[in-house]
Amino acid sequence: MLSRFFDRWTKSKALSMSELSVLRLFLPIGNAYAERLFSQATNAPFIERKLVGSSGYEAIIPYVLDDSMLIECDENQISPTISITTTTGATLNFTATILRGGFLRGLSGQALMGEPWQKEWTADLGNVQTPSGIREWIPQPMVEEKQVHILEQLIQWSVMEDKQTLNATDRELVRIAEPATEAQIRSCESRLRTRFGEQYHQLLTITNGFGIRRGRPYEFLGTTDIDFVESGREWLCLTPLYEEGCVAILCTDGIATNECFLLSIDGKSNHIGDIKQHVRESLTWEDAVV
Repeated sequence: MLSRFFDRWTKSKALSMSELSVLRLFLPIGNAYAERLFSQATNAPFIERKLVGSSGYEAIIPYVLDDSMLIECDENQISPTISITTTTGATLNFTATILRGGFLRGLSGQALMGEPWQKEWTADLGNVQTPSGIREWIPQPMVEEKQVHILEQLIQWSVMEDKQTLNATDRELVRIAEPATEAQIRSCESRLRTRFGEQYHQLLTITNGFGIRRGRPYEFLGTTDIDFVESGREWLCLTPLYEEGCVAILCTDGIATNECFLLSIDGKSNHIGDIKQHVRESLTWEDAVV
């Protein structure tokens, strides 16, 4: 009986009403990015919980069902701490985290006096004092003019045939990032012990990764996230396709080439063109790898 209760607590269909009420304190109503992040919590596929040490816990959102809920976020952001007092008199300190890429990780809690974490708790949140900087911890969106400029550069770089461009609707589906600095590129090459080829280096100087909203996240990874497929050093995962494999850059002799291959989970690889072609076809929805 106890084991069944524990299983329901560690993995459940949704955040509890108490957890959602605390999370709402971190994500003020009226802030567009806060609303997107809160929608990740209310539409989570499920919630994973775990105890941390003897007096803490985490409630984790494993992934988003629709990447239109994501926000622009280039590095992890940790909120200020909010303290609440439960109906049993315990003081619990909470924080929330936004992961780079715009994902809400969930809630983290710590019992102030070091007592064991209560798996079930309630509190009157009407009189909770929120920190003065609670609105500042949420990243601000890139200004529209800069977004347009970076997207135009990306379109021009990918050499769309017949001066093909994107219509207004398709442009809204593209989520771009700030260009990578040369220092970021060198640091990533050092981490991977691989020198980037011309096309991937050029892509990074336009946008340090970008995404296209296709339900589940469809990403072109930048310097923070790109890595080798499994333990080998032949393939750099550029576009994760989850259960279907990934689109990877071929590496030879410590150099990332311009060539992209579709790697399926059964170990097969199919050449799909160079990086520019993969970007172009993904942007224009023509012959795109999905």
